[in-house]
Amino acid sequence: MGTRATLMTQFTQRLTDQLAGEGFAPVSPLDGEGEAEPGTRSPAWRRVWFAAADSGVPRMTSGVMAHVDRGDRGGIRIGGRAFIVAEIVEEVLEACQNLDCNVGAFSGGEIDSIPFGYFDDPLDASRKISLSHEVDLDYAVNQFMRFVRGPVARWFEQRSSVDKLSALARDSHPMDFDKVNPEPMRLRATVILSVLTGRVEGAASLMGWYLGRSQFHAWDSLEQAAAFDVALGQRFPDYARARGR
Repeated sequence: MGTRATLMTQFTQRLTDQLAGEGFAPVSPLDGEGEAEPGTRSPAWRRVWFAAADSGVPRMTSGVMAHVDRGDRGGIRIGGRAFIVAEIVEEVLEACQNLDCNVGAFSGGEIDSIPFGYFDDPLDASRKISLSHEVDLDYAVNQFMRFVRGPVARWFEQRSSVDKLSALARDSHPMDFDKVNPEPMRLRATVILSVLTGRVEGAASLMGWYLGRSQFHAWDSLEQAAAFDVALGQRFPDYARARGR
């Protein structure tokens, strides 16, 4: 086993132990993609996922992902990302698309995510932790955990209830090129979660506000948003009634 492969394995093992102490457990990829570079016995990158014990929102998962890849001079680089996801959101979006082909090509269960690097430098969120020698393993793990225990924990807390998600859904995403309009997938996911958790009036209010806007994100349009609104009402009669239909 080569030096990089050894470092990848040792880092992952130590990180797993540290995250367990914070209530995170290993899980399959929350984005449904691979855990390592395919087609090779010595992958250039690996991804490991961990889910928190409780996101604060029913049917939603809070998790972190460590992306480990080849660095310079035989070392490795580690990047982190925080996610909130809900498989049920993906299921509802697919059902809405089956009801109306004009609802837009929104799919997946990801509600929100942020790279760890953003918390140190919003203008260069691609920064990673470098690791070249086994003696520095604890330092690299501690740097990753510094994010988990600090800014990532606060980021999760800001998304730990449907009410908090609903407030954020009205804003643009800090990592988005569009600094004015709400991110359309995050807004749709929040509306769906609101309906599923019994906050139908809140879901209707949020969607009504969105449809009343004069402009939309480049990935969205009034026509697509209105079609989603109607399809969601067909799927959930209580939501249709709250929307006045």
